[in-house]
Amino acid sequence: MEDDYLVFENVRPVDADGNVIESYDRLLVARDIEREGGRQRDFTPYRAALSFEKEDSFSPSFALTCNLLAAAWRQNDEEAVRSFLLQYKDKGNGDGWHAQNSVIDWRRGEIVHYPDARDFAEVKPVNEQRKRRALGFTKEGLRDCLLEEGLKDSHMRRYVRQLTGLEDPSILVDIGNYFHKPARVWVSGSKDAVRAAWLGCGSDNFDLDGDFSLSYSGATRRVRAEGAAREARQKISDGDSVGIEEVLKAARLYVSKHSWDGFEQDIRKLKE
Repeated sequence: MEDDYLVFENVRPVDADGNVIESYDRLLVARDIEREGGRQRDFTPYRAALSFEKEDSFSPSFALTCNLLAAAWRQNDEEAVRSFLLQYKDKGNGDGWHAQNSVIDWRRGEIVHYPDARDFAEVKPVNEQRKRRALGFTKEGLRDCLLEEGLKDSHMRRYVRQLTGLEDPSILVDIGNYFHKPARVWVSGSKDAVRAAWLGCGSDNFDLDGDFSLSYSGATRRVRAEGAAREARQKISDGDSVGIEEVLKAARLYVSKHSWDGFEQDIRKLKE
């Protein structure tokens, strides 16, 4: 199963003030989008988040995906990593669009990574194993523009940093140039709506789009986090006085299904 994933280590998206908003020691990222019979499976952002967390994985936030693309760009001399990166240009059907586990609340001026059901205007709980992050921005002066130009404006730059989780979002300009498509930011024409954030190349641009309908469906990619499980195992190995059930509960939030059984057996033996 691990052959289906790329490994990224020490991935830590930050907000516009430099605060870490997600942290992963070791992250398994699917090499390919979700497919069925070789064809792309379509999900709304809500359905992707709901489906994946039932399978001990999760749909990445816009910020996490941008950090993964930045890491892939820095090591794109590796064929597998380059193939992963290029799917955001074209995943086989002429575009690179990927659903993200983020929405933009244009009413409140907030980018919400790992939204809850209310953010999605849904009822069934979602993203219960992820921390909801609502990051503020100023709506004044925001506009559709090339990313390179937008980063020169303080309000646009803050918005982009809150969205992408990158300390220096200009790396996305470089990735767009690599795709031969300029990186472009799209904001909502309605400042009184909640919209989905999508990322990838369309026909002309490498788009950071904050104006998709919540009901729009398309490609998505799953990830699995493992760092917390390893840390929990180390605590018990070091003799830390921590309740076994507490450790198992915390670790279960992160460890992937294929490695959970072995992990649980190992730490129970260590505790004994």
